[in-house]
Amino acid sequence: MMDDAPLNPALLPAGFVDLLPPQAEAEADGIEALMAVFGTHGYERVRPPLMEFEAGLLSGSGAALAEQAFRLMDPDTRRMMAVRPDSTPQIARIASTRLADAPRPLRLSYAGPCVLVTGSGRESARQISQAGIELIGPDSPEADAEIVAVAAEALERLGTGRVSFDLTMPPLVPALLADQPLDDATRRALLHALDRKDAAAVAQHGG
Repeated sequence: MMDDAPLNPALLPAGFVDLLPPQAEAEADGIEALMAVFGTHGYERVRPPLMEFEAGLLSGSGAALAEQAFRLMDPDTRRMMAVRPDSTPQIARIASTRLADAPRPLRLSYAGPCVLVTGSGRESARQISQAGIELIGPDSPEADAEIVAVAAEALERLGTGRVSFDLTMPPLVPALLADQPLDDATRRALLHALDRKDAAAVAQHGG
């Protein structure tokens, strides 16, 4: 049996790329420009870890991300860990644990890499950079307006055009589905597809 030919050292797994000059510098500059705008509006930066224990990262609000998370075993504790596919559940964890006693409203910002099992979009990137803000505490139209205004200013700083914003209302979808003739399995699948913003799956389940 012949040995496999050695891999080209430049070969990377599908969906992972080297960022070379000047793209790497442009990405770093863009992220710092976003974070600067967030900071001027009182959003304080946090840096959650790239990996957490699977039981924590993929529970609660992170459960919808389970299909997109890489997993590996921690050789120290022998517990399963997961690489974050999205930073948002980590911010929720930090706010409810480490910053549980911090005064509300709590304004937090973050930036860092995320890794996905499968990419989406034209280039199917599986390592992406994510930056964002979370306003924790108030539940009001004014809070929604603040988030949109800060995001719009940040994107304008980057020179981004043709921007649209999606606003989610958690009670809306269950209310719309309440009177629909769907069995429980289909309802769960449809809710999951909507949570993932998977238009193809929504159409498949009759959405």
